[in-house]
Parts: sequence; C-alpha cells; structure tokens
Amino acid sequence: MNAVVVRPARRRDAAVLVEMMRGLDQEIRSLGHKVEDKITKETLLTDGLKREGWINALIAEIDDAPVGYSAWYRGYDVEEAVRQLRMADLYVRPAGRRRGVAQALVAALVALGRELGVGEIVWNVEPENAPSLAFYERIGARAWTRNRIMYLKLAEYRP
Repeated sequence: MNAVVVRPARRRDAAVLVEMMRGLDQEIRSLGHKVEDKITKETLLTDGLKREGWINALIAEIDDAPVGYSAWYRGYDVEEAVRQLRMADLYVRPAGRRRGVAQALVAALVALGRELGVGEIVWNVEPENAPSLAFYERIGARAWTRNRIMYLKLAEYRP
C-alpha cells in the first residue's frame, strides 16, 4: 500500500479542494440534508488558503494524487480558556477510503494544533453518519452534548 502524504493546501489547490468540498456536500445530501454548493474557487481564494485567511486546509495525497482534505480555522473557548482548531470538513474520496487517509489527516491536524498551542479540536458530525461517528470515537473523540449549536445569518438579524 502506498503511503499517505498530508501537506498544507496551497492556493493552487483551490480547484481540487472545491471539487472535494462538493463531493462532501453530495454525501451530506445523500443523508437527506439540504446542502447547497456555494463554495467556489474564487470565494475560497478570497477567504482562505493564506496566512491570515478565514479558512485553511490540509490535503492528503497518495502517489501525488489528492484523495482527501481537512478544512480548519482557529477558535477559542472562553469558558475553558483554551485555544481550538475548528475542523470545518474532513473528507476522503471513495477511492481513498480504508487506506488510512482520514487517520493521517486527523494526525496532521493534531500535530498542527500542538504546534499552535491548541488544546482541542472541535467539529460537527451529521448524526446519521455512523461510519464517521465510529471513526471519531475510535480516535478518542467524544460527543459534546452540553450546548446546542445556533447560527444567525446577519441579513436575518432582528434587533
């Protein structure tokens, strides 16, 4: 089996990242959720893949071919006074599954977190995604049940 190599995504990776992000969106839709493909190469380059970007990524490759990615951004838990990495996405293309790609991406994100002085990695998982839940539990992750996730679109704010 060929080795999985994980590296930071570069700006020239934007197109392949968007392609994989859309692959993840398709899988989320297959779970019955409504997801729109709003990310584009242009928005990704405007908002991320740079030193002070809103979003960054790691890319996993086998034989120089991209097989997966993890998108992440910085966060902070005020209550716990701990730096966080927020994992926005973890996706492995079907051809790369069962080859250690997800494990390699998480290991690289953990190493990055340690380098940045982070105390934890936080992410969301679709509750119907049993294979992902099982993987995350195997690597030591726990469900965070004390809070409910809320969001507010700024255009819909009512003072």
